[in-house]
Amino acid sequence: MSGSSTTGLISRYGGGGYIQDLSISYENATAEIEELEENLWIDRGTRVVFLDFTVYNANINLFCQIKLTVEFPASGGAVPSKQFSTVKLIRVCITKQRTKNESNRID
Repeated sequence: MSGSSTTGLISRYGGGGYIQDLSISYENATAEIEELEENLWIDRGTRVVFLDFTVYNANINLFCQIKLTVEFPASGGAVPSKQFSTVKLIRVCITKQRTKNESNRID
């Protein structure tokens, strides 16, 4: 995986690593996570896990980008952190401008 670097509470992490896109359905996503766990996707060499997702509330027209992070320092343990970024999209209406000829025309 090649991407931009990200900073956690403990360290800065380059864009390398592995990625798993989870399915939209709960059942499929749960099965995918169980498969990762069975195959020891997280092991002693793992230093960080990011879980990124976006939710949308149509009632108030808000998107929220969420990043959940768990860092695993070499000394042991786990350091969790979270980041939320909420955005309200502005509705844009585009109207066609009439040309001079269309404005003077009588229908």
